Amino acid sequence: MCQQGEDTELFKDPNFLNPINKGPFYVIENDFSGWVTQGGIKTNGVCCALNKFNQVINGLFIAGADGDFWGVPYLVGGTANGFSLASGYIAGTQCYQRVLDKAKYDQEMKANDQYSTDNSSTNEWKDGTYDTIAHGRNADFDIEVGIKDHQIKQIKISDHNSESKGIGSKAVAELPSRIIKAQSTNVDAISGATVTSNAIKYAIRDVLDKNRD
Repeated sequence: MCQQGEDTELFKDPNFLNPINKGPFYVIENDFSGWVTQGGIKTNGVCCALNKFNQVINGLFIAGADGDFWGVPYLVGGTANGFSLASGYIAGTQCYQRVLDKAKYDQEMKANDQYSTDNSSTNEWKDGTYDTIAHGRNADFDIEVGIKDHQIKQIKISDHNSESKGIGSKAVAELPSRIIKAQSTNVDAISGATVTSNAIKYAIRDVLDKNRD
């Protein structure tokens, strides 16, 4: 390779192809062994952290040695620095996309934020049970809205465990009764849980707007 002046395997710069042709030379026995911490945080193929049930921990991404392949599923290419580079790129891309998605959602919320002039209190909705999805702080969750005699009679929220306990969960528990009492989404957000509150109000208002009598 050095005599040819070309690295046809790794394409190294020819200026760094230096032959070793002057002794003395020594030979020693070298056994292969690895000295590492056998562990790491379990991840999926896009560097999302997993819990003990192999479920994604929303919003938590792992890169570098903390998510290395020793003792956990080997899902990202490379070892040592190669793994760090690959996982760093993947995790960084995931975080970046999450920020873009959040910004897009916030923009949509702002464009549709008409709670202060909400006219949903006209009580002209079609009777029925309607399902919708709210985009919470950490994940989506389901909402069921029941309309009877053209009034909001019931609001059920499910699959909301991703919302923070004591904060987002407070909005889940308290906001439906406020909306039912007011017969409108024009109600105050739960203190400290603005994101979850607005997600609930926006989802319910969308149902009401689509099912006017």
